[in-house]
Amino acid sequence: MKTFLKYLLASITPIFLYLFFGGIFNGRHSWMIPATLITITLTSLYYSKKFNELKYLFFVSSLPILLIFIFSGSINGFSRIWSYIIFIPISILTGIYLDKKKVILVITSLSVFYFILGLFIYPNMFVYFNNKSSNIQKEYSKITLVDKENKPVFLNTDKVIVLDFWNTSCGICFKKFPEFEKYYLKYKNNSKVEFYSINVPLKRDHLDITKKLVDSLNYKFPTLFSISKEESEKNGIYSYPHLLILKKGKVRYSGPLITEKEIIINHIDTEISNLLNE
Repeated sequence: MKTFLKYLLASITPIFLYLFFGGIFNGRHSWMIPATLITITLTSLYYSKKFNELKYLFFVSSLPILLIFIFSGSINGFSRIWSYIIFIPISILTGIYLDKKKVILVITSLSVFYFILGLFIYPNMFVYFNNKSSNIQKEYSKITLVDKENKPVFLNTDKVIVLDFWNTSCGICFKKFPEFEKYYLKYKNNSKVEFYSINVPLKRDHLDITKKLVDSLNYKFPTLFSISKEESEKNGIYSYPHLLILKKGKVRYSGPLITEKEIIINHIDTEISNLLNE
C-alpha cells in the first residue's frame, strides 16, 4: 500500500504544481513555466531518494501530465503548452539523476534558462504560432471614416498608415491605448507615418457619447470613427484590438496590437520600421 501511495503521489505532483502555479499567477504562462519546471526538478530530486527503480519514477511522474497536455493540445492546439511537453520530462530526468555535488550549479543554471524560456522564448513562440498570417500584402477595402466634427477623412496612401481598431466594450483596447500613444509620439515627427485610432461602432453605441468618451481619455493620437462594423469586417477585423498597417494602399500587417517589450515578432515598432526601410 505504501508503494502504491508513493507512486500515486509522484504521478500527481507535476499536475498539482502546474495547477497550483496557474492559480498563483492567474494563468500567466510566462511566470508559470519557470515556477513549475524549477519546482518539478526539485521534487524529482526529492523523490529520487525514495524510489529504488528510478526509471519507474520517470514514467510515473511524466506520463499522466503529458497525456493530459497531449489530449488538450489535440483539441485546443499546442501553442500554449509546447514548452511543458518538452521541458517537464527534462526537468524530471534532471531531478532524478542530479549529481549531489552539482545541485546548486545545475539548479541555478536551469532557473536562469527557465526564466528566459518563460519570459522571452515562450511569448515570442506563442506569437509566432498564432500570428503567422499577419504579414500580408492585399488590397485595403476602404472604410468610411469621419473625425469628431463628422467630416470625412481619407487616408494618405503615400504613407505608412497605422490603424488601431477598437470598440467601446473592449477592455483590453483601453489598456493598450497608452502603449499605442507611446509609438504615436515616437513617430509623430516622421512625415512618412500616420497613426489613427479607429472606433468601430456597436449597435448600442451613440456617436456623440463615444466622442465624449474619447475626449475624456485625453490621448494625443487622433481618433477617427467608422460608420459601420461591416466595413471593418471586409478587412478581416472581427476581434479587438486589431492593428492594420497600410502602405501604398495595401494591407501589410493585419493582426493583434503587439507592444510588449519582450516580444520582437510582429511588434508594432518592428513592423513599422520594416515598412519604412523597404
